[in-house]
Amino acid sequence: MAASEDRTKSVRTYCRICPAGCGMIADVVDGKVVGVRGDKAHPLSYGYLCPKGQASAKAHNSPHRLDRPLMRSSGTLSPASWDDAMDDIGGKLVEIRQASGPDAIGVYFGTAGFFDTGGMFSFPFIGQLGTTSLYTATSVDSPGYQLVAERMSGNHWLLPKPDRDANFVILNGINPIVSHGHNFFMAAPKAQLRKWAARGGLWVIDPRLTESAEIATGHLRPLPGTEYALFGFLIRSLLADGGADVEFLRDFCSNVDSLRDSVAPFDLDAAASITHIEQSEILRLLAGIRQAGRIALQLGTGTSMSKNANVTTWLGWALNAVTGSLDRPGGMWINRGMLQDLAKVGWQPTNTTRPGPKSRPDLPGRAGQMPSGALIDEIEAGNLRALIVVGGNPVIALPDTRRLTAALGKLDLLVVLDVLPTGTTELATHVLPCTGQLERADISMGDIAYTREFAQYAPRVVPPGAERRPTWWILGELGRRLGIEIAPPDPDADEAALFRPLAAAPRFDIAAFDGDTAVSFLEEECSFGWVSRFLPDNRWNLAPEELVEQLKHSTPPGCDPEALLLIPSRQRHKINSTFNDGIADRHGHSLPGLYISERDAARFGLEPGGLAEVASATGKLVVTVHIDRRMGDGCVSIPHGFERANVGHLTSTRINTDPLSGMIEQSGVEVRVRPIGPP
Repeated sequence: MAASEDRTKSVRTYCRICPAGCGMIADVVDGKVVGVRGDKAHPLSYGYLCPKGQASAKAHNSPHRLDRPLMRSSGTLSPASWDDAMDDIGGKLVEIRQASGPDAIGVYFGTAGFFDTGGMFSFPFIGQLGTTSLYTATSVDSPGYQLVAERMSGNHWLLPKPDRDANFVILNGINPIVSHGHNFFMAAPKAQLRKWAARGGLWVIDPRLTESAEIATGHLRPLPGTEYALFGFLIRSLLADGGADVEFLRDFCSNVDSLRDSVAPFDLDAAASITHIEQSEILRLLAGIRQAGRIALQLGTGTSMSKNANVTTWLGWALNAVTGSLDRPGGMWINRGMLQDLAKVGWQPTNTTRPGPKSRPDLPGRAGQMPSGALIDEIEAGNLRALIVVGGNPVIALPDTRRLTAALGKLDLLVVLDVLPTGTTELATHVLPCTGQLERADISMGDIAYTREFAQYAPRVVPPGAERRPTWWILGELGRRLGIEIAPPDPDADEAALFRPLAAAPRFDIAAFDGDTAVSFLEEECSFGWVSRFLPDNRWNLAPEELVEQLKHSTPPGCDPEALLLIPSRQRHKINSTFNDGIADRHGHSLPGLYISERDAARFGLEPGGLAEVASATGKLVVTVHIDRRMGDGCVSIPHGFERANVGHLTSTRINTDPLSGMIEQSGVEVRVRPIGPP
């Protein structure tokens, strides 16, 4: 019996496939992970584990895992030793830095990098290297969030999210049941959405009947990119006809009159005409807001990737403020953080906008990053000669797929750190195999985005397999060859001790990270009312000048009767390109292709399972047709994350880029469809 117990163990950990951080128990037999399951004792997820998390063991044991370093020679990627790979990369980086300067070396920090604590060593690596060529997933889908947060609060990382005890919640362009939130991390999302619906009201504003909309008490289908007019009408009505929190506006807000003037054009007729929402439905939402008093309006990538993203985000924040709902119970809650403790350290109001790269002066940099929309131009111009990709797959994340693929092929160095092969590893000069989530320790670094005041740590479940190495060690080895010291040379170093300094102002006993046991820290009561102490003049700026001016020139997307509007969507069994092979989908539902309403399919002569050409002003795709009951008429979707049927072919970095945020328009794009083949 004792021998059997030694061979079998269950290890408490948490899932890092997406930012929700759900509790997970890994079952290990003879040192091999044989399965995972939800942790019923976890204080956030209570045993919930989505299909992506449930596939963790499959991913860990995948025969496609990257097991050893690869180097390209004569056009072919071949196995190499760690020393040979690191020496080759290091020597070429030194040569590039000496010949072209540090800015010729770039880093692309992808979504998976944010969930790998070791990936955070990218930032000291970049800082000591002295390069300004940092590109991250943040500027791919949500730079407008940072812009609006900075202009209204002085802090570009302020992330309001609905109070879990809110009575009236509005979700705009976000589908938490699939995505688990965006810029707010929600474990067990269906339970929380049902709670909000039962408490008083849950409204979803989305052109699709999303999985979250099916739970909602109200659903509005606007024309993509027009929600600014809806929010403008709601603000106008509350300020003019009652429902605004007059005391909150007086005590905590500035430029209220300017906001009132800005939304004056959006009467009911204008709002309905611009959004294509029935007037009666708009009035029903307004009545619900008035009845509730405080509300919680949350925005997602359906907003941030659309035309008019900045002004929609701004007016969404302003609607929360007008109802007295910012940083107030029952409204929008702002996590002070367990690691960072913003309520203690605060911030100095800043403007982090800076000039963009030489090849794209029209696109601004922000918060120490360059806009990802400029990456191709920088390579084509010869300004960027080397790119290190940490936990990302820019081949499917960025627009202009053909230009991007050609540009990446021109780099002197394309070094990719990842766990599984991707479209980007196929183009790399060097592929460096990283430890997966069950082979490494992690701290939940993005704690300010959690829906609770919470932090957690988990040790390795099993030692690294094959020749995989931790991300922090790989970056440390590259750094040493450049004269940079950021991490210890031993890949088996105590990761818990290594990560402790990352907690700048901990609200818990950091010594609890003993390296052997998963630990979590949870505050039962959320902190409210602390944010105003750090706002410029202790007030929210409700009418930033740049955004006021941009609103004056905002127009709806094109409405050519022979065209449809392309909108983004996520799928339950994958996150971005992770699991796009269907490993997490037992039913085969996560398929690439064109998702279209039955009526629009008939209008354009498309048959289920048939082939269709989808063409935009910048490119075209041939995809399989899927009739989707969730899709409203006039809109279509091609889910992102697939190398095949890559929606990046239909969008471009050269047109419709936002001058304030640098965002590339990726929703509400006009496309034309036609049948080209039978089922």
